[in-house]
Amino acid sequence: MSKIKILGVIIAFFFSLQCFAQKRDVLILWDVTYSMKGQTAAGTIDSDLDIWDKTKELIIAQIDNMVSDGISTIHILPFQNPSDNPIGLDWEVEENINDLKKSRLQNWVKDFEFPFNTHGRSTNLCGAIDLAMDKITSLNIQASNSSTPYSEIIFALYSDGAQSSAGSLKGVDFNYQTCLQDRIDRFCIELCPILSGNRMYILKLKSYNSNMEENCDCVIVEDTPPLLTPKFRMGPSPKIKKLLFKEAINTHTINVRSTFGSRPLDLSVKAFSNNTNISINEIVNIDSDGNFIIEILTANVPSGGVEEATINFNGNSNNELDITIEPIDIIIVNEKKSKVTIKGIKIEK
Repeated sequence: MSKIKILGVIIAFFFSLQCFAQKRDVLILWDVTYSMKGQTAAGTIDSDLDIWDKTKELIIAQIDNMVSDGISTIHILPFQNPSDNPIGLDWEVEENINDLKKSRLQNWVKDFEFPFNTHGRSTNLCGAIDLAMDKITSLNIQASNSSTPYSEIIFALYSDGAQSSAGSLKGVDFNYQTCLQDRIDRFCIELCPILSGNRMYILKLKSYNSNMEENCDCVIVEDTPPLLTPKFRMGPSPKIKKLLFKEAINTHTINVRSTFGSRPLDLSVKAFSNNTNISINEIVNIDSDGNFIIEILTANVPSGGVEEATINFNGNSNNELDITIEPIDIIIVNEKKSKVTIKGIKIEK
């Protein structure tokens, strides 16, 4: 009888990455209270504080910067106090966005008006966010019944002031001093971990005091009014790109989601790696869809090891523009080949 002893069998497991078209919902909450047209606390009108048309331009620019990909839906809610809504403000929605639908929605924003007479004096940010969170819950329930388990959420709040006191709002029973932070925290807990592309943007269109805290990376508070210096914000989606070592030394397309503003035609981008074991070409090319083409030059990853690098981007334009580009994390895996070692072969007769 023959006895064969086989020792030291090492098995390497490989992983595969699957890509799919991710449904995307953009929710825009638009404060349409008196102060947006320059009304002061004393009840007078200050034309220097009138940002009604300027805010429209910002929202129109955000719509313009959406990719006409046929998988995105834009929801816009003009709001005052949703708990007491005498003029019947409601969501304006365009599904499966293309250029024609973007144009219709932009014209709707441009033409939106209502009589500033007896209503619109108090701002219920928290009530509006509650409506948006209810809608997001419904959207994710719908997505769970499809091939895509979740919808990517871009949530933008355009407001020139803080939450009004409970005494000036009908139908409000929450703490007006803490409710906004409570809802920011809820977004952090419930939505940030689900998809890397989920974002909440809070645009403070005038300078005002607030104790809001950004307790997670996906909530972004703009502290300076994006009026004098136009803003352009974009970020990779997803935020993490995994590569096998044998595929790493190459050029790679990084899908970019532009959230605010219009991309300047002369935008130039440079990239920098924070890990010396992964070097990249400093110059980033931009394709016709606005996506980044980055080139990984070297990757020092030991066999069976993993290296991670954060790629930071700097954007530049000759236009007077505040450009923010969120980073992307690169993970490179060097698989160890399966190895079989045979020792101690003994043949007995």
